[in-house]
Amino acid sequence: MSTSEPTESKSEQPAAFELRPLTADHRRAAETFAAKIPHGERAFIDRSLLSQVLVASWTQPTGARRTGAFIGDEMMAILTVNPQQGWMSKVGEVRLVVLPEARGMGIATALAARAVEIAGEMELNKLYIEVLESLTGVIAMLHANGFEQEAVLRNHVIGGDGRPGNLCILSRFLAE
Repeated sequence: MSTSEPTESKSEQPAAFELRPLTADHRRAAETFAAKIPHGERAFIDRSLLSQVLVASWTQPTGARRTGAFIGDEMMAILTVNPQQGWMSKVGEVRLVVLPEARGMGIATALAARAVEIAGEMELNKLYIEVLESLTGVIAMLHANGFEQEAVLRNHVIGGDGRPGNLCILSRFLAE
């Protein structure tokens, strides 16, 4: 378990967050978190619909490893590192979503670093993440965490504004 250094929040009070592996004890917090994800950002959480059954599965044993960022008992972000199958079994897909009210607190940076740690524990050789190309701040944060752009798929997704957007695929190589 890792904890961030306190940072300034929007109300100028120090806000510390804690990273915790998701367990069945976090089911209610995960359900509340899922309900708060803005509609246009739901595609980045998982490739299936958000439902109570799916959210409950976030806390169940699986090949994917999930970590939540918490302020007190409230889940503010989720990280998923999902190992691929077959010939891509040494590659992990990263999904990372931070609630709007928790952005700018260093949570995404801490979770990106945790993704690399998890990948090492899982003996993965490579991580990749998909991000809207328009999210330049997120891409810069990922670059700072050792991810590099591999591809841009033009007009590949529908952004939160309902318009087509480019999807940027970034990756980070680990042990070869």
